[in-house]
Amino acid sequence: MKGVIFNALASAVATDYGSQPWREAVAESGVDGRYHDIGNYDHSELLVLINALARKLDTDAEELVYWFGTRAVRQLHSAWPRLFAGYHSSLALLMDLNNLAHHHIAPHFPGAEAPRFDYPHVGERELQLSYDSPQRLCHFTEGLIAGTGALYAERLDVYQTQCVLQGNERCVFRVQLC
Repeated sequence: MKGVIFNALASAVATDYGSQPWREAVAESGVDGRYHDIGNYDHSELLVLINALARKLDTDAEELVYWFGTRAVRQLHSAWPRLFAGYHSSLALLMDLNNLAHHHIAPHFPGAEAPRFDYPHVGERELQLSYDSPQRLCHFTEGLIAGTGALYAERLDVYQTQCVLQGNERCVFRVQLC
């Protein structure tokens, strides 16, 4: 897991909740809490931090990961606005996630394990998106999808029809533009 993810989480928490919950979660978790964007860190360290943050913020860990996904879109847009310039809608951007992840973002982070997205069904106002990643951050992906809709001022209905955390082979989301 790249340090940029840890730093994005710390930034999102500080923006929405202040820096105290992050500092307390780091202390409770027994982790260093300092991350280099291009550094590699164990995925389990992120999960430990998320669980500690969920306790500090009195929320469910899955809800916190979803929330983080919605905030990460804004952070990506702020960091790389040119990446988003060519997309006229949330669905257009979502249909190009592999290109963004593998050709535009991952090269900046050597050793990154970018997720894989497939599109078993695409319609004019809907798509089915399949997510496959060893990190198994499906709630983050769901939040990322919802946050993409918010970025484009579009309301998206997102339904997760399959989930690796429920024993399925991959996560599948049905996304409809309302």
